[in-house]
Amino acid sequence: SALMPCNVSITADFIDIYVLLRSKLNTTTALYALLQKDSVLTRVVAKTDNTTIQRNLPVVVPGLADLADVQATYSNTCALTQTGLVRCWGNGGEGQQGSGTNSDLRPQNVAYLKDVVQLRSGSCASHLCALRSDATVRCWGYNAFGQIGDTSQSNRNLPTDVMGLTDIASLGVGTYHTCAINKTGTADCWGRNSEGQLGDNTNTLRTTPVDVVALSDISQIGAGWYHTCAAVKNDEVYCWGYNAHGQLGNETAISAKAPEKPSIKATTAQRRGQGRWLRTIMRGAEIENRRRSSFQRIDRDSSGQKWKRPLSRPSGTPGRPGWTRIDQRLLNCLRRRAPC
Repeated sequence: SALMPCNVSITADFIDIYVLLRSKLNTTTALYALLQKDSVLTRVVAKTDNTTIQRNLPVVVPGLADLADVQATYSNTCALTQTGLVRCWGNGGEGQQGSGTNSDLRPQNVAYLKDVVQLRSGSCASHLCALRSDATVRCWGYNAFGQIGDTSQSNRNLPTDVMGLTDIASLGVGTYHTCAINKTGTADCWGRNSEGQLGDNTNTLRTTPVDVVALSDISQIGAGWYHTCAAVKNDEVYCWGYNAHGQLGNETAISAKAPEKPSIKATTAQRRGQGRWLRTIMRGAEIENRRRSSFQRIDRDSSGQKWKRPLSRPSGTPGRPGWTRIDQRLLNCLRRRAPC
């Protein structure tokens, strides 16, 4: 069971909802959810209440109002207000507070930043990036791999302009790299590139943005620990970077330095109810299945027949015990080479 909520869905025509509880410490805590006037949920998911005491229930984050979004890094939290300001709290030892301080128990304004329309952080990341109304980007925080994009590898405790970016539509922030979609539909990435996660067909670390090769009409982009995926306007998904767990969805465990197309359109698989088939033949494709215990490896025997085996069997001959034969007709169906 979870003691802290991941997502709270509220559909009610209220501006503020308050619930008062009596805690074991005999103090009163206000649990609340804020709704915007148009009934869109304004999320406050943090445990900061001007103390460093661990909390297993939501507590009020003081000094916040009229929120548009909230993002959490490895050790701090930041909120975007509807007026385009950003406020952060928590541990800012690597600059992620954006206020020039190392630690704040209460939300503090991020300095030199206004007119923000999108705020992004990533999984286990210690940096944040903000897209402003003038379509430029500023980042701050941990920068050992150049993920801030200002030509340096020094941490930044104040928002810093990303070099060479203009006319940006959206952001995707990973653990050690960052990506941006241009309004023209192309993408740029920068930061760590050890597994090809920047998509520029190299493994070279980049401290300024570089083009993602051979990809256009991008509508969404998401950056993970060491891989990146982008959705394009024809409902297809392309991925690149680290692939040991099959997260690129291309039937291999080989990393890719440039965008690769998974074996099937994600939306088509969902629409036809073929997600269960895709999980069978694609090794841990995170687009369709995030249960890491079911990762499979695909290989061929001497006759060309495809087989799958558990990840726990890293070697061996296809067709031996522990392997399962794959129906080629099903594979062709999934690849849309033959009717299902």
